[in-house]
Amino acid sequence: MKFLSKLGQVLLKGTAILIGLNPFVPEKYKDEISAVSQKLDQLYQVILQAEIFGQALSLSGDQKRIAAAKGVAQVILTSSILVDRKITNPLLFQQGVENLSGALADIMNSLEDKVKEENKT
Repeated sequence: MKFLSKLGQVLLKGTAILIGLNPFVPEKYKDEISAVSQKLDQLYQVILQAEIFGQALSLSGDQKRIAAAKGVAQVILTSSILVDRKITNPLLFQQGVENLSGALADIMNSLEDKVKEENKT
């Protein structure tokens, strides 16, 4: 389960990077950075869940991307980006969500796997 371990590491690193930059960020932007960090964590959790289910059901990468898109859409729909806004082109929104789902999985898959695996049996 290299992908799952890798994903957990990335979530920790992403949070650490944002926290590490925190002292250099003007006070007025700290709430926004915290909100972005929380949304990224939520998005990566959706990708992680899709990967787990995808492996259990032997889904292809494209099928996992489409499955993750539903959860990614929910995270986006609850974000401040959509406050007082209406989606006027649902097909374009869905296409963007599916593309984002694939991009997030690509980011996770692009990272070096430094997790040591041991056989305990």
